[in-house]
Amino acid sequence: MVVWLVVPACGPGSPRPPASKATLQPPAAGHALGLYPTSAYTRLLGRPAPALSVSHWTAGDDTACSPFETFERGRVHLIAFWATWCPLCREALPELAGLLQQEDLRDVAVIAVTHESPDDVRQFLASDDEAVRPATEVAKKCCIAIDPDESVHRDYMEAVDETGIPTVFIVGRGGLVEWIGHPSEIASPLQRVVEGTWDRAAFIAERARIEPIRARMAKIVERSQEKNPAEAVADLRNFAATERDDAETLNEIGWLVVEFAEDKPLPAEIVSTAIAAVQRSLAIAPDDGNTLDTLAHLQRMQGKREAAIETAKRALERPGPHVEATRRFLRELDPPVPTGG
Repeated sequence: MVVWLVVPACGPGSPRPPASKATLQPPAAGHALGLYPTSAYTRLLGRPAPALSVSHWTAGDDTACSPFETFERGRVHLIAFWATWCPLCREALPELAGLLQQEDLRDVAVIAVTHESPDDVRQFLASDDEAVRPATEVAKKCCIAIDPDESVHRDYMEAVDETGIPTVFIVGRGGLVEWIGHPSEIASPLQRVVEGTWDRAAFIAERARIEPIRARMAKIVERSQEKNPAEAVADLRNFAATERDDAETLNEIGWLVVEFAEDKPLPAEIVSTAIAAVQRSLAIAPDDGNTLDTLAHLQRMQGKREAAIETAKRALERPGPHVEATRRFLRELDPPVPTGG
């Protein structure tokens, strides 16, 4: 059985893949989120998943809803934050549903969560727009929960300083949060959680490595938006120089500039400094497709479309988890020419 609980939220905060999340509306008063969220997932990973406090449940065609607050032990749950108006969420919904058609994943319960109004959700379900039909057809088979007071959003998204959707939380059989991320990256972690082979400790360790980098970059980028960005540029150069022998961190610096620029353009000096960091990363690990993907995005930010296309093609020649995202990015840069018929 698949149960969806829908809660809308939207904002930057996608560790990977590029351009993978919609931009959230500004947090409500009292929300302690910065302009550039830190996505501090380690705050919830390995901890008991907060209970769901949802005021309204609705269902699609012939779908029986069974509202609940606490998680059924022995069952894996997904908590998916999305919104009906978010194009990226509408793309992710059918893909996630397709994944859950696998025989060993069919008992995974999916909770899709939105603080949109019931009328907005009903209007979405009734839409005959061909562009959104794949998403509405999936949603009609789901149980949808509305979170108008944003309590679920606060307990999950705000708790980890995440403002980007779609974002999914995996809750394991023991009721603990096992994984947090973008639905395009969920296949392998979900499979391993279901099988009982998931290494939560390793995932927490990797997040613990990334999150301080993200926090420092968030501060640098926020300062670069001030009247005198020279200090932010100097701080970024110093950060990159300090990490000059760490290819992963240098790539992470570059990627975060790409990600944070989705919300607001950044100074040219920030972008050029990020490119220098990524080029240094490639000098250490020249065959890393993920880093080449980062460089291609930065080149596009500089207006160097042809260079970005060539770099993205080089990235596709290297195997790795970046390939599908890079392929989508390349289609954006160099869309196929329609053939006449």
